[in-house]
Amino acid sequence: MRLIFLGTSSGSPTKTRNVTGLAVSGRNCSSWSLFDCGEGTQHQIQKTKLSLFKLRRIWITHLHGDHIYGLAGLLNSRSMEGCEAPLHIYGPRGIEEFTMTMLRISQSHLTYDLLFHEIPDVGEAFDFDEESITAVPLSHNVTSFAFVIKERPHQVKINIKRAKELGIPFGPQLGQLKKGQVITLTNGQIIYPEDLIEPLPEGRKIIISGDNNKPELLLPYLPDTQLWVHEA
Repeated sequence: MRLIFLGTSSGSPTKTRNVTGLAVSGRNCSSWSLFDCGEGTQHQIQKTKLSLFKLRRIWITHLHGDHIYGLAGLLNSRSMEGCEAPLHIYGPRGIEEFTMTMLRISQSHLTYDLLFHEIPDVGEAFDFDEESITAVPLSHNVTSFAFVIKERPHQVKINIKRAKELGIPFGPQLGQLKKGQVITLTNGQIIYPEDLIEPLPEGRKIIISGDNNKPELLLPYLPDTQLWVHEA
């Protein structure tokens, strides 16, 4: 995982720091997610190598302006660049009304679909191919969430050196072993997946939390966490 801080200022920007925005890319970097989108976030993105074409999900911790006022400009810029891939937006109840009202009043017509996922106050878990993300309720004067991101274990890895020693040719049989199937070689030798599959490294776990005056709410999620980003 790679994190790029696009803004770390609270309430309003300063000359050197923008309001909240955090980009997170996964293991294969073929796409990325944006956590919060304060005013001027699209300007900050232009200072990086991030592409709006590869932006797939936006996660909003809460609906205060310094976390959402950059949405209208970013969504329109993504459209003006000709993006057609759908964009998913996750956040508290009201994020769809806020976003669609801005677009309706400004008569903005996007080149792609917006798919909204409003999170209930009690939180919710989301499963994706490479990771799971759990929204955890926090303590603030509006509904606010932390997002616990847990990578799935890395892809099964075959010990190629050992495979050569056993005389297993490159081809379908290696694929069968990766799927956990037992194979039989031409000489009658039976090979079990555990003979060649190397231990899977654990996926990483990070927490990104919005405004919150009770950090102890996240204590149950801290074990095995490599990084905790907490609003100050």
